[in-house]
Amino acid sequence: MKTLTVILEYCGGTHTDSLFERLQSWNPHRVIEVLDNASPMKRCSHITHQNSENTYVGGGIMDCVRLSEARGCDNLLLIVNDIEPMTPILIDEFESAIEREPGLIQVAASVTHDSSPHSTIYPWMVSQSSSKLRRVPHSDLLCCIIRNSFIRSFGGFPHSRGGWGYDWEIAYHALDGKHRIAVADWCMVAHQDRLTVNDRRTRYVEMLEVYADRYPNLEFTIERIIAEHWRKGTIQMVDHEELR
Repeated sequence: MKTLTVILEYCGGTHTDSLFERLQSWNPHRVIEVLDNASPMKRCSHITHQNSENTYVGGGIMDCVRLSEARGCDNLLLIVNDIEPMTPILIDEFESAIEREPGLIQVAASVTHDSSPHSTIYPWMVSQSSSKLRRVPHSDLLCCIIRNSFIRSFGGFPHSRGGWGYDWEIAYHALDGKHRIAVADWCMVAHQDRLTVNDRRTRYVEMLEVYADRYPNLEFTIERIIAEHWRKGTIQMVDHEELR
């Protein structure tokens, strides 16, 4: 098995059940795991792995990576439990896309125009109603396939409750190593961020603290990565650059 698909679950209940059942109906021949991050209530019915303690978002992402590597898989297809698929999520298509391109290290689903905050902060993630892959400077981890070997190449993610910065660390190392990140317009999901202002502030402060030692100049942050992509000419906001 080249790819392990894992739904990261926390108190999703019937929504996660529905998501799992749709994924299974679209991918009847694939293994789909559900990692429950110690939900105290509203547990779904399709749990395959159960954390005894809540490792929060960041720890949950790291747990999913470990599950994939323990299975000897090349890739992890990570799906957070609160997305809403607008089109089928076809595991074979994600796996084929990343396997066809040796320099491609992450392929993500596109998002709807009203997904928040992704459609405004990361406009290149918004679906372009295309059947192709588009090269992008960054992708959120909402629904994406990523090479395990790439995550290992920079030492894995640091411990973080919120997981903020993981996506930008991927983008930083992809840019530094001349790898590519792509958005798949043929798969679209919706997502609404339910974090409060205080939640966002707490996670941002934690991100800066977590990464202070690893990147003293914070060169992995959104401003520096996007500025470097603009300088290199790899962002084309009108006619998006197709993967090539």
